[in-house]
Amino acid sequence: VTDGGVADGRIELTPEVIVTPSPVASPTPPPQVGRILGQVTDSETSAGINGANVSLDTGEQTVTSTVGGQDGVYSFDNVAVGDRTITAAATGYITNTKTVTVTDGGVAD
Repeated sequence: VTDGGVADGRIELTPEVIVTPSPVASPTPPPQVGRILGQVTDSETSAGINGANVSLDTGEQTVTSTVGGQDGVYSFDNVAVGDRTITAAATGYITNTKTVTVTDGGVAD
């Protein structure tokens, strides 16, 4: 109230704006994957073995593929990086196991 003035009873409020930052999600990096490419062969003749079963053990799951071609070639795509176990088995042959290291964007054989 000013000197000689009249108070009208109003109170003015100034709105307060509070800004709270929300967390920003970091982009998820793409998974690091590679490929395993190999060939199941006869150890004496080096000929490819048709119909062999090739298993990939990732430590979390086992994926099996049957080699269909006469050349005995197999592949597993989009395999997470790290050491992986490959097992090949075919009728009339001894089962063989090999550990390979898969690198990001690489091809292990």
